[in-house]
Amino acid sequence: MRDFEPFSALSGGDDGLLFYPVIIEKAFRALKKGGMLGLEIGYTQGEKVKNMMLPFFENVSVTCDLGGNPRLVTGIKK
Repeated sequence: MRDFEPFSALSGGDDGLLFYPVIIEKAFRALKKGGMLGLEIGYTQGEKVKNMMLPFFENVSVTCDLGGNPRLVTGIKK
């Protein structure tokens, strides 16, 4: 994958969370009330991304993949 993706797509800062606050805020501004945001995450990032979404979204939840690893965080715009 690293041979095909631009560096910026693979560089999320030291903890891999650099772009989530930007995406969350832009999605909040773009979505209508009741709109849903879903973010794919690394298996160690679930609670951190969930906490980033809580000020903007409700019913925020982390969903696991078939292997039982946290893989998706979703929420509904307040």
